[in-house]
Amino acid sequence: MFARSWGKISTAIGGLAFLQQVSGEDMHNAQNLPIGDKAKVLVNSLTGRIFGVGVVPGLNAPPQTFNFGGIFNKWSGLGAGLWLLAKQPIGIPHKGKAGRLGRSLLTAGVLGGFFSPGNLDTASQHSHVSALQNFAFAGGSTQ
Repeated sequence: MFARSWGKISTAIGGLAFLQQVSGEDMHNAQNLPIGDKAKVLVNSLTGRIFGVGVVPGLNAPPQTFNFGGIFNKWSGLGAGLWLLAKQPIGIPHKGKAGRLGRSLLTAGVLGGFFSPGNLDTASQHSHVSALQNFAFAGGSTQ
């Protein structure tokens, strides 16, 4: 049973790694909000960081970010290590599962890191007319 669902598990882990990379900083600012508002912040963070447009009314979208230095992160490193381990010609149990999980984490780490906020030295931010630099609910504060 577990062997059949390994592909779904690997995909879910990769998806969570991608979400954490792209929206981690924005979700950190939304710690004390109710779950519904956290979902709105997540959607707005994803669309803001990737497309530069916020889709949730009443929220300011973070700027679109291209972070070339962000592709080298913990998820892409772990994924590359697992994928390379699965390629070794030695007798390791579950090599196929390690390879599948490694590919998923490597892909999620590279894509998520590319759109992650990063630091100002490695990130290139593109603000749009509809995107504001501060991230807060209408009438709220980021402090």
